[in-house]
Amino acid sequence: MKYLKLLGLAAVAAAALTAFVGPSTASANTVLCHTTVTTGCGAAGWHWGVGAEVDFSAASGGTARLTDTSGFIAVATCTGGTFQWILTRTTTPKWHVLASDLTWSGCSQTTDTLTGGELEIAHIAGTHNGTVTANGFAVTVPFGSATCAYGFTAAKDIGTFVPSANGLDGSLSINVGVSLIAAHSSASGCPSSCKWITTYTQTTNTAAYVAES
Repeated sequence: MKYLKLLGLAAVAAAALTAFVGPSTASANTVLCHTTVTTGCGAAGWHWGVGAEVDFSAASGGTARLTDTSGFIAVATCTGGTFQWILTRTTTPKWHVLASDLTWSGCSQTTDTLTGGELEIAHIAGTHNGTVTANGFAVTVPFGSATCAYGFTAAKDIGTFVPSANGLDGSLSINVGVSLIAAHSSASGCPSSCKWITTYTQTTNTAAYVAES
């Protein structure tokens, strides 16, 4: 069973979130490769090009819920979803994500992506991993009589992409606070922030490794 989590952001989560995101150990010069090289992508053609897609599906996890900041009141649960990235820049790779490219399924109440956003990835020195940064997005969920939208009002680290041994089924673990987007929220009474917690597994049948360019 696949699960998505949106959890209320309590004050005690702030320190844990800082630990999760961690200090910036990522390289400013990054490239996404088809092969496990330490610098650059080796032979010509071994890097991902503009327009290439990286697809993910939600991996297995625990019970999913949206909560307020005080009482962990369950509002919606989802059991699956997809996350598709379309590459728009190859050096310090950047992706555009349409609203239709971030989906939620099996939800107990309607959960929709209203607007898409952008992602960047930065190489983490000494690894083939990358820190993923998000900006934008508006995901709507019900909260009582209100419809509440959450996303990122500024660029924010959301997790780490970790390639698998064969590069074909890497993972992205997200555990991050998201802000209320007032312009897309229909009424007062929405929690001011919540948490997006999901582990995604790469489904694109093309190897992906993060390297220094």
